Amino acid sequence: MEIIYSKEKEIQKFNQIDSSMFKFIEIKDQTVEKINSKPYSY
Repeated sequence: MEIIYSKEKEIQKFNQIDSSMFKFIEIKDQTVEKINSKPYSY
């Protein structure tokens, strides 16, 4: 029972990290898009 429980915890933790990584990548992509769409100002 405890092994299953801790395994479940590990999966939850991994999923949290995974989703936050995806969020970060999403934000990075949006930022890059904004920079690319902006006309260069020298």
